[in-house]
Amino acid sequence: MAPRRASRETDLRRRPALREPRDSFMVICEGKTEANYLVGLRRRGGPQIHVAVAKRSDARCIVQEAAESSDSGYSEVWAVFDTECRDISAVSRDAAVKDVALAVSHPCFEVWLLLHHKDHRAPFQSSQDAADLLRRVTPRWAKGDGTRFTEFADGVDAACARAKKLDPSGKAHHLNPSTNVWMLVERLDVARGPGERT
Repeated sequence: MAPRRASRETDLRRRPALREPRDSFMVICEGKTEANYLVGLRRRGGPQIHVAVAKRSDARCIVQEAAESSDSGYSEVWAVFDTECRDISAVSRDAAVKDVALAVSHPCFEVWLLLHHKDHRAPFQSSQDAADLLRRVTPRWAKGDGTRFTEFADGVDAACARAKKLDPSGKAHHLNPSTNVWMLVERLDVARGPGERT
């Protein structure tokens, strides 16, 4: 008679999934125009992006508010604002010390939006000039709550390429026009991973 084998107990408990923790980004924006665009961008999938409008629109205050978020466990913290044709070199140094990445547009975020639709390299006299040109190119666009990502979704890659031509380093915030929002977009794409990109 063959010896009986010892029976093995089956563990039916669910094993925890071995999943890498997702990157998470905190983005503090100067206004609703930037925030609405980035909320739309967030819908493409990928990392967790928390978007908030800053309590105050001064660049130094936006960086400080972003820095205060860095203790909340985010992988990266970004401040998104316009230069309004001002020198922001002191703010840039402060952001570097506080480990806050900058997505800055000169003179304004409308430059970034415009680059989704056309290559533009001529300087702007003011933020209003940039907004007026964007409105001529994208008639349905309106500042603030009138900014809908769907009107720009097809031009994200083109905007990145055009913005890099204006400022390849992403750090020449004094150039008119310029925007390094492409750096934030590319960071989000890297965090998204090749299998998740659209």
